[in-house]
Amino acid sequence: MYEGQWEIATAGYDLVASPCNQEIEPKFFADLLLSERIQTYFGNLRHRSAQPHLNADQVKNTTVVKPSLPEQKEIAHILKSCDTKIQALETEISLTDELFHATLEELMTGKLSTKNLIAQ
Repeated sequence: MYEGQWEIATAGYDLVASPCNQEIEPKFFADLLLSERIQTYFGNLRHRSAQPHLNADQVKNTTVVKPSLPEQKEIAHILKSCDTKIQALETEISLTDELFHATLEELMTGKLSTKNLIAQ
């Protein structure tokens, strides 16, 4: 689902899937199509030919679970919260790794000492 996060991306041979009615929450639909189970299903479909591909008819004829619209919205909200948390944790990991390497460099060059940390 495009939400503006890939402004500089260039589209290739993409297949655009959109719900045929207003009874599908877009975030729920996008996460459903990107789920491991659906991706495995589509992967099996696209490898049935000499040139692996997935066409619009294969996607159009795919049956998916469709909970009620309020339930879809709740699922989408929870998944978006999880995505936000994952992104925050990935940023924290990156910053911690950067701090570790900077501290290690300070220790290795002698700019920082551990003498005060060692009990005598």
